Amino acid sequence: MEMQFFSWEHVFNSTETQKAFDLFYESLNQILDRYFPQRITTITSRDPYYITPHIKQMLRQKNQLIRRGLIFKGDRGITNSADLWDKVRTITGKSRDKTIFEGFNAAGLNQHYAEISTDGSYIPPSKKLCCLPAANSRFLITPLSFLFALEALKPTSPGSDGIAYPTGC
Repeated sequence: MEMQFFSWEHVFNSTETQKAFDLFYESLNQILDRYFPQRITTITSRDPYYITPHIKQMLRQKNQLIRRGLIFKGDRGITNSADLWDKVRTITGKSRDKTIFEGFNAAGLNQHYAEISTDGSYIPPSKKLCCLPAANSRFLITPLSFLFALEALKPTSPGSDGIAYPTGC
């Protein structure tokens, strides 16, 4: 509004171009400073690297609104952070529900990946003998030889037969 009634005569009456520009620039800065004053925001080494002066100023404004109990203009229903995030979800249109897709659960995902992750040419490995070689059939398996064979096993997890390594024998 002020620019509409501002007198620019001193700029127009100037005979030198540089002086006219300097007067115009000075007048314009005075008007801008009146309506848009500069703010000084200090960034210290204690501030995180991602904090800019603009972000710091916005955080100050947010803190002032929180102290006054006015997180959003005209909305006095926000009293804690849960209310704040509910308001943010309302504004952004996002819900609090963690379900992204209906009908998805662990069993459904397992079934899906079992269907798409199969290899038609897969051949399961043959079972390994851990005690006696298959070609050597002259050994007679006695309870004592079986016990020696079990004691000779290294302590590992049980095999496909589910027999665990004997401890304390």
